[in-house]
Amino acid sequence: MAHLLGRHQVQVGSGRYLLVAAIDFGTTFSGYAFSFTSSKDNIIMNKNWGSQVGFQAHKTETAVLLGPNRKFKAFGYQASKTYSELEEKEATRHYYFHRFKMELYTEKKLTKDTTIKDVNGKKLPALDIFAHAMRYLKDHMLNAIKVTVGSEKAIKNDDICWVLTVPAIWDDSAKQFMRQAAYKAGIANESNKGQLLIALEPEAAGVFCRRDATENQHIDIQLGDRFMIRGFAEEGSYCPSSRTSTLRSRFVPTWNYTKAFNTSFLQNWCSNMFIPLTGGTVDIAVHEIHENSQVKEVATVSGGSWGGTKVDEQFLNLLDDIFGADNMARYKVAHPNEYLNLLYEFEQKKRSTAPHLDSPNDSGACVVGVHLGYNFFNFYPKQKGGRDVQKAIKKYGSPDVTFSNGVIRMSHALMKSFFTPAIDSILDHLDKLLKKEVSMPLKCMFMVGGFSESPILQHKVKQRFQSQCDVIVPDGCGLAIIKGAVMFGHNPSSIAARMSKYTYGAHVCNPFIKGQHPDRLWKKIDGKPMCSQLFHKFVEAGQLVDVDEVSEHIFSPSSRFHLTMSIEIFRTKEKEVQYCDEEGVVKCGYLSVGLPSPFSGSSRDVKAIITFAETEIKVDAVALGSGKRESTTIDFLRV
Repeated sequence: MAHLLGRHQVQVGSGRYLLVAAIDFGTTFSGYAFSFTSSKDNIIMNKNWGSQVGFQAHKTETAVLLGPNRKFKAFGYQASKTYSELEEKEATRHYYFHRFKMELYTEKKLTKDTTIKDVNGKKLPALDIFAHAMRYLKDHMLNAIKVTVGSEKAIKNDDICWVLTVPAIWDDSAKQFMRQAAYKAGIANESNKGQLLIALEPEAAGVFCRRDATENQHIDIQLGDRFMIRGFAEEGSYCPSSRTSTLRSRFVPTWNYTKAFNTSFLQNWCSNMFIPLTGGTVDIAVHEIHENSQVKEVATVSGGSWGGTKVDEQFLNLLDDIFGADNMARYKVAHPNEYLNLLYEFEQKKRSTAPHLDSPNDSGACVVGVHLGYNFFNFYPKQKGGRDVQKAIKKYGSPDVTFSNGVIRMSHALMKSFFTPAIDSILDHLDKLLKKEVSMPLKCMFMVGGFSESPILQHKVKQRFQSQCDVIVPDGCGLAIIKGAVMFGHNPSSIAARMSKYTYGAHVCNPFIKGQHPDRLWKKIDGKPMCSQLFHKFVEAGQLVDVDEVSEHIFSPSSRFHLTMSIEIFRTKEKEVQYCDEEGVVKCGYLSVGLPSPFSGSSRDVKAIITFAETEIKVDAVALGSGKRESTTIDFLRV
């Protein structure tokens, strides 16, 4: 039997650490940033990603290359460059992974043994691939820190508080998976879990947005104000709040925007133009300002997989329609380098697509061209149903698609239509959120993350919401998450309360009561009739939980012969639930606690002290017989 006892204070923060180092592990690109506790506002980033391939950027591509022996070979732009220079047959022997982060969102039963496919369909353990990427970023950052402080002042791993960003819409299993990958990469370890903080992307972006709004954009955010943080593309974070003055991103023409960004930001954007700026998820969080600059959630974090890769999918669907899906799949395997180059070129054209044509007299003109690879012209005619490329496009029969000189050309109208599914999903979700969950008007809507730099997305959001709140695209919006993650690491308690996304509880057995409990749940344990599958609630969906609030529950073993207490954790989106076998109730985690011998004479009851308001669910277990207290973990990867 369990019951709620009270609260205790949870100590958080960078504490004894000399610096905070954050890794932003993105769908399409990743990076890191750090700052010392003695100069928290001086956030340092690597500005030279891509120097090996001819340009500079603050982030590098999320790509991992392994050799035929499965040994790590390269990461980021260097991985792409090395892979693209391999002979075709040699390339198929290598393992090249990119845009693999979203596998943690789409995988329904994520475990430590989950595998993911490389671009050629070969499978390897996902944990290994994520760990390779994190290890490279960690080592690269440690070298940067060494250069910053000087070799004579060695910084040890124990001196660093690490922060890892994850989308807020991810399940607990995905968050735990990222933590396990970080441990495998040498970032913190099981015995020192507190050294690694998990930062939710919209929250990290919110920390950045609030400071940027007050210091640079002269927006007066006061006590009680509400604002939304939305995670766009790459991860993205977008923040709406209550009034509305729209600021212009460096990419958007000057139509009807009330303020302009500093033009010096244009140069930074240009250096990013050649890297993928889109990604997998959109996160939406609504925060309210409270005393001491702390914020509380006023709506459950929500979102979906509506990032910029959805735009890519529409383009690839067009190629499938013209040349055949099976043929394109075979081309991807036969000529992976050319296929990647096709995606890269489309990415560049996508980022520069504006909501209006440059010339009002150029209506419908074919303005977007993407080169088809050299080998495609020999490959396609040999396939089933294949023909001359020019004839295939002519047979497709759309005036919006033409072909000449090896380039497939698309009208501006068609290019804009590729954005429609993602943008419509975002706008519709925001409409529902503002109507159903946010009872008070918002002050500001901050758009951050790579996809928020899209002129089309900015224009559509402005059109829909400019009458309801200020829509703001902060200067440096593409780096808001990583910089905010560093700020969050210095002060995690800036988030005062969070809303629980689910109702969480445990599977328990209590004495069976005839007429009250369903007969299907009758079970005999140690000769006694018991009711199995009872749902013992820990926290309710939509419940606002303070960061210093815990729920304490006392559990007794169901059998006197058990030497361990196994507690299965369940969740549901419903607020009211009685039994674990009800529709919509799913097992999400597992907790195991050792027990003293039944003949020891000691109490075998265990008090579980559970913290829900932090970014991860944490548990302390107290053996009531001995008083011994130990931190334990709910295993969300064992279900």
